[in-house]
Amino acid sequence: MESKASMTLARDTEAGAICLRCGTTGKSEWRFESSAKSTGPKPPPKHSKFPSRLQRFEYRPSPDGVDANLLVFFHGLGDSPAPFIKLGEQFALPQTALLALRAPSELPLELGSSWYDVIDTEKGDFIEIRRGERRRVQSLSKCFEDLDQALAVILECGWLPHEVFLFGFSQGGTVAMEWALHHRQPSFGGIVAVAAGLMEERQWPTNWPPSKRKEAPSKNAKTSLASLGSTGKSPGDCLILAGRQDTTVLPKWASKSAKLFSDPTNWVNGDDKRAGTLNMKTAPKAEVVFFEKAHGMLASPEEAIAVMTFLAPRLRKISAWEQDPDVYLVGSKETGGATVEGP
Repeated sequence: MESKASMTLARDTEAGAICLRCGTTGKSEWRFESSAKSTGPKPPPKHSKFPSRLQRFEYRPSPDGVDANLLVFFHGLGDSPAPFIKLGEQFALPQTALLALRAPSELPLELGSSWYDVIDTEKGDFIEIRRGERRRVQSLSKCFEDLDQALAVILECGWLPHEVFLFGFSQGGTVAMEWALHHRQPSFGGIVAVAAGLMEERQWPTNWPPSKRKEAPSKNAKTSLASLGSTGKSPGDCLILAGRQDTTVLPKWASKSAKLFSDPTNWVNGDDKRAGTLNMKTAPKAEVVFFEKAHGMLASPEEAIAVMTFLAPRLRKISAWEQDPDVYLVGSKETGGATVEGP
């Protein structure tokens, strides 16, 4: 909290901090605004602020009243948000709000929705995945534009990117992984992809990428991606749960997707002059865990445990004293901050 006797000397929008001088002691200190807007309940995202194609979502605040994290669900092809918001409630993650999105593209014959084009309307069949075929890839680019706008609204509600976690099944898992690689600045808290991998079109350089990367639009948002991080950050760690009998996402491609996801050439702009000087300690960790199953959602306690084991150390945890309005974070850029009582 900023006291009346304090005067702002400087503001670092990238770090989300302000430097204040105390009117009583004359000392200056850094206070990190992110701590103030990341505790307690958040205002729920408004449907009207989301892009029109993503306005049919379901949201649940954290039951404990502390929305420190946000778990975003991406359903599979032809599905809907309803079963995923229920899954999130079953997870019962502490201090975690839930957001289940509905894919933006409607399938023909009322077969549900899709995250990108999959139907060849002329042939009445699925689009063939082959060299030179870019229809799925190009429509994915449109999906990214919608997701970037939605993320800008989420940031405006008070979450920081590293407090946002992505969970996707099948096609939804593919989109979650690809979107994390797409925006990459700054990183998400983590990505869970169930029975999913990256788009198979990545096998052919002529099919990729979808389009040149753009910063997230921020027409209705006070916080944009550009103000929160710099190029070169990793997309966040990723857990892939795969089935050894999966004939939709082959085990071989699940393993290959993990390697591609962890490859710096896939999360650094090709024209970025700093690409060769990145700290490789920030490289994302992508892990594949195999289960004796075919293509499908979580179906065993072991799979649920794998998800919880991945999320537990990455979720932000706010203690009782951090929720006290008379306590805030201060510190220099060198020390990274210390906790003291407010004025």
